[in-house]
Parts: sequence; C-alpha cells; structure tokens
Amino acid sequence: MRAADPDVEEPAKAEAASLAVILGGQRTELEAAQADYERWAADTAEDRESAGQAKAELERRHAREIDEPEAISTPEPEIPEVEPEPEPEASAEADMYEPEAADA
Repeated sequence: MRAADPDVEEPAKAEAASLAVILGGQRTELEAAQADYERWAADTAEDRESAGQAKAELERRHAREIDEPEAISTPEPEIPEVEPEPEPEASAEADMYEPEAADA
C-alpha cells in the first residue's frame, strides 16, 4: 500500500468539496422546481381532466361524422336569364356593301 501524497490529496479534497457545494445548490433548485410542478399539477388537475373529456368528445363526434356524413344541401345558384339580342334589321345600305354571291 502506498502512502497518500499530501500535495495531491489536498487539491482533490478541495475540488470534491467544491463539487459537493455545486451539486447541493442544483439539488435545491431541482427540489424547488419539483415543488412548483406539483403545485401546478394540483391546481390544474380539474381543468386538465375537463380538457381531456372535451377532447375525447370532439374525437367521438368527428368519428361519427366520418361514419355518417352529414348531407349538405345548398341551393343551386340562380343563373340570370339572358335575352338574346334582336338581330339588326337589314337596311338597303348594308346590302350595297356586301358582295353578291357569284353563281357557281
């Protein structure tokens, strides 16, 4: 068995003590965060339960809609009646400009 070297052990002991203080502080922070979470969970348990029930009901209704699609009746769009434009009356002037059909 070797004798412990005091020059090596003292810095290691100091580092271990420093790490213990750091870990202790982290543990305290984690315990506080856990306590906050537990308080939140207790305060919101009823709301979260209601939300879960509402979600299940919405999913059930959606499943029923898929199984039994709702008939949607929409009225046919009204198409306005368009009256045909009257044909222009033939005039003597119009006949002058139209070439006469050649006899074939």
